[in-house]
Amino acid sequence: MFVDPDGQGIFLLEKAKSQGVLQGIEKGVEKGKQDAVENLITELSLTDDTIARIAEVSLEFAKKVRKDLDNSKK
Repeated sequence: MFVDPDGQGIFLLEKAKSQGVLQGIEKGVEKGKQDAVENLITELSLTDDTIARIAEVSLEFAKKVRKDLDNSKK
């Protein structure tokens, strides 16, 4: 049985759990942006500059997604 007389362990556990949830949300948002950029590339054949503006991502992010798509076709 775990005994935590000062409650510090429970606080740390809750903090770690909250951080894990936030990281999961961030990964989900990132995946959503990646999916949106992939769709703009494959369905509309837009330029990276236009995609970055529409999807509200950096130009570097749009270029990376395009490069990853090109590499996956090989």
